[in-house]
Amino acid sequence: SSAESLATLAPSYPQTDLGQALTAVLADLGEGPVAGVILISDGQVNRGTPAHEVAAYAERVRAPLFTIGVGSTHEPPNVRVTNLSAPAVVPPDDPFEVRVELAATGAEPEELRVELTVEPSGGGEERPVSSRRVHVGDSNAPVLFEVGPPVPGEYTYRARIQPLAGESVTDDNVRDTSVTVLDKQLRVLIVAGGPSYEYRYLLPLLMRDKTVNVSAWLQSAEPRALRDGTTTITKLPREPEEILEYDVILLLDPDPAELDAAWAVTVRRWVDEFGGGLLLQAGPQFASRLLRDTRVGEVVSILPITPDPDADVRLNAQGSYRTHPTAMQIPDSALTHPLLALQTDPAINRALWNALPGVWWYLPVMRAKPAATVLLEQPTAAQRSQYEAPVLMASQPVGAGRVAFMGFDTTWRWRGTAEEYYQRFWVRAIRYLGQARRQGLSNRGTLVLDRESFNVGDYLKVEARVLDASFNPLQQEQITATLEGSDGPPLEFGLQAVPERPAWYSGRVVLAQSGPALIRVPLPGGTASAGSESLTRRIRVQQPDWEMRTLRLREELLAGLAQQTGGQYVALRDAQRLPDLVPRAAERKPPQRAAVEPLWDRAYVLLLIAGLLSIEWSLRRRNHLL
Repeated sequence: SSAESLATLAPSYPQTDLGQALTAVLADLGEGPVAGVILISDGQVNRGTPAHEVAAYAERVRAPLFTIGVGSTHEPPNVRVTNLSAPAVVPPDDPFEVRVELAATGAEPEELRVELTVEPSGGGEERPVSSRRVHVGDSNAPVLFEVGPPVPGEYTYRARIQPLAGESVTDDNVRDTSVTVLDKQLRVLIVAGGPSYEYRYLLPLLMRDKTVNVSAWLQSAEPRALRDGTTTITKLPREPEEILEYDVILLLDPDPAELDAAWAVTVRRWVDEFGGGLLLQAGPQFASRLLRDTRVGEVVSILPITPDPDADVRLNAQGSYRTHPTAMQIPDSALTHPLLALQTDPAINRALWNALPGVWWYLPVMRAKPAATVLLEQPTAAQRSQYEAPVLMASQPVGAGRVAFMGFDTTWRWRGTAEEYYQRFWVRAIRYLGQARRQGLSNRGTLVLDRESFNVGDYLKVEARVLDASFNPLQQEQITATLEGSDGPPLEFGLQAVPERPAWYSGRVVLAQSGPALIRVPLPGGTASAGSESLTRRIRVQQPDWEMRTLRLREELLAGLAQQTGGQYVALRDAQRLPDLVPRAAERKPPQRAAVEPLWDRAYVLLLIAGLLSIEWSLRRRNHLL
């Protein structure tokens, strides 16, 4: 029976696309008259054609909608974990922060328990990390958990919130994320033109940090001078195998005289192909000369800013002595950028940056590049010339790596008023720049994903830079990658060679199931097995909650659809009246077409054609064209 057929229906899509459903139903019915289309819904349309366009289409094809509302017009009680964020990669012996964001609807504010647990990704017992009681209402501040340093490995952190009284949907009360704890320190190389204040304060800070192994090359030092750093070096690293030892390179106003074209090419490849993190901090001694030096053009070309060729002229016009510092501000687009997140609350973070000491010197630039994110800028145009961009700091992805530019060298002044935030800024900067290199780390390749968060049904774009056993670009038309989910066998998909980009391969795969997943690209000579050398990245695929965001019945939308199309809206309790409301299809008269009147055998048509031909003949004769 019809009732039994309806009972077998089951939702199979994550969103409601009313336009597609109506089009499919009318296509099945063919071209015959339609007495009406019965729509049973809660009124939520969260994909595809907007509701008003669906109504216009139904009206145009003479298909009245008879709508039945299901659900309550009041929002039912529901609380959910909307987001769980944590650093994807964590250095060893380093505490980190887990941020839980909550949302609640249909309930009075009340105190609920939020619990954070951890589970080893390879299998193991889930154990509690911490819990907290929070007040949940219409507007909720994020809940922050400080997590102690676990042993190296891969972990799944899971946040749960206690259900509300009377809450029927609890699937969204849980969310998880993956964290990888590295088994070795981040390797950092500092190249400084001279012993500036920035160099003298930053180097000891990094040497004290247990998560960092830093080496320093002070260019102004005597050749045989004893070098500083956790690991001392006796020469500037130049060869590819030497540069590959590092995750991050900090250029603190370096002297270009010691840097040649071969070194610049090696550093550019280290960023682009191997995921290195590079930061150039401008200073008054060498920066403008460095940006003009063609020998280091390969490094300059990957910076997130376009240098100003007249920078020296503008600096001379500003003068050497200034009575007021230039203030800094964060653009709205960069307020939550991980490099600047000194505080997790955006409002507090903005106020903190506004309160930090301004800059007394900065290098003018022409503009930020299109792919760059401006992190710090001058607040008003009055403080610069009309030809000068307001950029003080910017970053951008370059191939597999990350590059940042800092146009000033006075962060050491923050120590006087905000020592804690000075240290936090530089440690966060090192981790942000080094994160890309540590994800899918291998000297024979790099794995790059198009974004960090994924939903079921998304297309995941995978790019891989792969070298052969001799560290030369791999010469193959296609390589194989695998998507390994928590359930089911691994899914193999191909990566095609990218034209004009040697050793780069690209492909896409559909994420069909939620939960943790592993992207694996076996390197040449290996297989897809876990024991072979491979490029790997762990991801977390979320089940989208489009249908859970609003749970109340949108009665006004369903009534509007019915009224506009000539149908009628009834509540579920009155659905038995529907057969009497829907007219029989035979009673609906189709539109009448006007009688067809043939024009060909009309006399005036013949006269019109003859007249036009006579005019053409006369014109040709007058112009001697006959």
